[in-house]
Amino acid sequence: MSEIVIIAAMGRNGELGYRNALPWHLPDDLKRFKQLTLGAPVVMGRNTWHSLGRPLPGRTNVVVSRTLARSQTDAAPTEREPESTLPSGVLCFPTLEAALAALAKAPTVFVIGGAQLYAAALPFADRLELTEVDAEVSADAFFPPWPKTEFVEVARTRHPADANHPYPFAFVTYRRVQSRTQST
Repeated sequence: MSEIVIIAAMGRNGELGYRNALPWHLPDDLKRFKQLTLGAPVVMGRNTWHSLGRPLPGRTNVVVSRTLARSQTDAAPTEREPESTLPSGVLCFPTLEAALAALAKAPTVFVIGGAQLYAAALPFADRLELTEVDAEVSADAFFPPWPKTEFVEVARTRHPADANHPYPFAFVTYRRVQSRTQST
C-alpha cells in the first residue's frame, strides 16, 4: 500500500489559487515541491493539469478526470478535442480511487491539486506536506477543511519574506495520528 501524501501551498485562509494559477511566486516552495515529488507519481485534477500545460519531468503524471478519461478511451483520435488529449505517458483515470489502485505499488504517491481532488484525497492521506503562506490573497480555489485532530505536526521550517519571496511562509509536515493500515 502506497503512502498517500497531499502537497499544497496555501494562504492564511486556505487560498490555493486564482484563475487557475498560484497567487504567489515562492521559488523555495517550488524547489521543495520538486525535491519531494521527483521520482514519484503525482496525481492531479484536470484544472491543475491544464494550469501546468505539460507533464512534470521525472515523475509519473496522473490526471483524474471523467471527461479526459472518456476522451482517451472512447473517442477516435479525429473526434477528440485538442485540449482533451494527453501526451504519451500521462495516465488518466476517471476517479481518484482508480488512480490510487493503479499506483498501489509505488512507495509514495503525491496528490498535487486542485481543491476538489484534495477534498477527495483527505480520507486517504497519510501525510500532508503544506507550505503555509502568511498572507491573505485573492483566490477562487481553497484548501478544503481538514480534520486537524487526525493529524499531528511533526516538522516546521520557517522562511522569512525576502527579495525573492514576497511573503513569509513555513514548510509544515503533518502525519496522520493513526495510519490507514492500523485502522483496517
